[in-house]
Amino acid sequence: GIVGVGLQNCEIHVFDPHYNKDDHMEYTNANNEIPKGIILHPWGIEGTKDRSKGRTNYMTLSETVEHLNHEHRIIDIFKMDCEECEWNA
Repeated sequence: GIVGVGLQNCEIHVFDPHYNKDDHMEYTNANNEIPKGIILHPWGIEGTKDRSKGRTNYMTLSETVEHLNHEHRIIDIFKMDCEECEWNA
């Protein structure tokens, strides 16, 4: 998991369209706290060809970058873990 990865001074953004702030155990440490630097977002990432599905809790990567005002930031590590979310090429 992402808890306890040991990356200091890093931001880890987690996008989970099924995120429930009252039930976030998979993101917490042994003290039931979300560790510093982990930022949870209640939407998923989808490809532009998937926009026609009309899901309201998803954004494209470009929309997400703009929404977070991260247009001029550098991403050092990008990891995507998904199930049945393969993007159309």
